[in-house]
Amino acid sequence: MGQPFLIDNMYNNVTEYEIVEYIKKIVLLYLDSPEEFYTKKSRKPEVLKVKQYACYFSKKHTSLSNQNIADLFGLKTHSSIISLMKKIEGYATYDRLTKHELKEINEVIKLKGLSKSNRIDFEKYYYINMNNFKSVREAPERAIIFIGYDDSEIINLLSETANIKNHLHTKKFLIEENPKTK
Repeated sequence: MGQPFLIDNMYNNVTEYEIVEYIKKIVLLYLDSPEEFYTKKSRKPEVLKVKQYACYFSKKHTSLSNQNIADLFGLKTHSSIISLMKKIEGYATYDRLTKHELKEINEVIKLKGLSKSNRIDFEKYYYINMNNFKSVREAPERAIIFIGYDDSEIINLLSETANIKNHLHTKKFLIEENPKTK
C-alpha cells in the first residue's frame, strides 16, 4: 500500500484512506457491530456483512483502486472488490432490508460529507455523534439534549431532579460549523 494521498479538491483536507476509516466506523455504528469484525476470519453472515458493506461504500465513495481497497480489507486481489460490488448490488435488488440499509448508510456518508462528489471541509465543520444521547423535557415543545453526560452530571447541571430519557442507537449525526472558522 502506497503513501496516502490528499484528495485533489479545494474543499477537502482528508486523505482517501481516512475516508475509508470513517466509512468503516459508520458501518460498525449502523450495524451495531464490534470493530474486531474487520480483522476476524469468519463466514458468519453478520461478520461478512460488515466487511462487505464497508468495502462497497469505500469503492463507491472514494477514488481508491480496487487493489487498494482489497489491501485495506485484507482481501487477496482487486477482483474480490469487483465480485463483492456485484454481490451487494444483486442483494439490494431482491432483499428489502439490504436495500434499506444501503440507502441509510449511504445517506449518513453523504451527510458526513464523505462522498467523493460532496466532501466537506473538516476544519470548517465538525460532527456531533447523536447515536447515544439523553434528553430532559421541559415542556411539550421544549427539551434539552445531553451528549456524553451521565445522569448525575445532568442533575448537577440542572440543579433539580430531572426526568432523564435515554436515546440509544439512533444512528443520527449533527453537522455544525466550527465557531473558530466563522
